[in-house]
Amino acid sequence: MPCSMTGYGAARRTTPLGALSVEIRSVNNRFLEVGVRTPSDLREWEMMARQLLQKRLNRGKVDLSVSWQPAAEARPKMAVNGELLSGLIEQVRPLAGALQTPPAQLLGPLSALPGVLEIQRPELDTATLFADLNALLNEAVDRLIETRAREGEALAADLIARAENLRAMSASIRGARETVIERYRARLREMIASLSQGAQAALHPDRLELEVALLADRCDVSEELTRLSAHIDALEALLRSGAGEPMGKRLEFLVQELLREVNTTGSKARDTEVIQTVLQMKHEIEKIREQVMNFE
Repeated sequence: MPCSMTGYGAARRTTPLGALSVEIRSVNNRFLEVGVRTPSDLREWEMMARQLLQKRLNRGKVDLSVSWQPAAEARPKMAVNGELLSGLIEQVRPLAGALQTPPAQLLGPLSALPGVLEIQRPELDTATLFADLNALLNEAVDRLIETRAREGEALAADLIARAENLRAMSASIRGARETVIERYRARLREMIASLSQGAQAALHPDRLELEVALLADRCDVSEELTRLSAHIDALEALLRSGAGEPMGKRLEFLVQELLREVNTTGSKARDTEVIQTVLQMKHEIEKIREQVMNFE
């Protein structure tokens, strides 16, 4: 199915190790670019997260944010190194006596010394923690893909409608061929009549038809319109295919081909109405190009 690169997914869970939250946001990008923000305690898991995202996503700028509120038994605890503190007190006791200061009043300054207060981190069951995070990340990615798919379907419907507009405008140019030739024939006759007023010479009818035929050949865009129709068919077929693989780059290629054929058609045009239609087609293709940039 067609998927946009813009989406959001989140998942939360409370486990014996604490409350976990995973959020993913993605926007358009030419390639896959992954940014990960995690608490320092989860740095080891960050590479696993990147690998999982690279397996499940193909394009887009993806931002992953993870938060963890550890359970009480998993939180770091502050502990006093009693042996070190006792030794320090014994060392400063003579100084305290000389200053007539109770040793207890020196506890504050002494506790600020390195090693007196220690942060004790409990041994974590990282295998369980990382497994919980992987499950949450997959759940969040599932929701991200769902939102991207919904937007992709809406974009595809819009592109198909615009492709049909192109088809209708192409048909109008093809149908106007005889009208354009007849207009040129009439203008040529008027020009000849104006130039030959008072003169004996007149353009032979065969020469007139030759000039008209030459213009018709120079302005013939039937091949361009045939190729344009084929590209429109391919664009619509791709959007309707429901294929699970990314289609963004293939859509970009088809848009380039559409623009190529329309530009060639415009360069051959000699009729103001055809030129106006070509300008409208180029505007429509630009809108298609902008939308295609959103596809994965």
